[in-house]
Amino acid sequence: MPRVGNPDNRRRHFVREWRKFRGLTQEQLAERLNTTKANISRIENLRQGYTQDFLEACADVLKTEPALLLTKNPFGHEAPTTGGFVRKAKKQA
Repeated sequence: MPRVGNPDNRRRHFVREWRKFRGLTQEQLAERLNTTKANISRIENLRQGYTQDFLEACADVLKTEPALLLTKNPFGHEAPTTGGFVRKAKKQA
C-alpha cells in the first residue's frame, strides 16, 4: 500500500524525540531550518510528510544522521507501531 498522499499510512519517525533530546523547541528548530513552527508541528504529528532535504537539514541541526531520525529514539524507548506504520484509531459511532 503506497504511503504517498495517505496520512493514515505515514511511517513513524523520531523527529520530535531528537528535537527534545537536543533541548530545542519547535520554534528553535523551525528557525534553524528556515521554516515555521506550524510545519514542524505537522511533520512531528504525521499530518505532513517530509522530504529527503528536510531529513538531511534536520539531521544536521540535531547533530545526528538522517536514518536515525527514522529508526532510533534517542531516549532508548521504542514507540508502539503496527508494522512500522502509525495507525489512527477509528472513531466509534
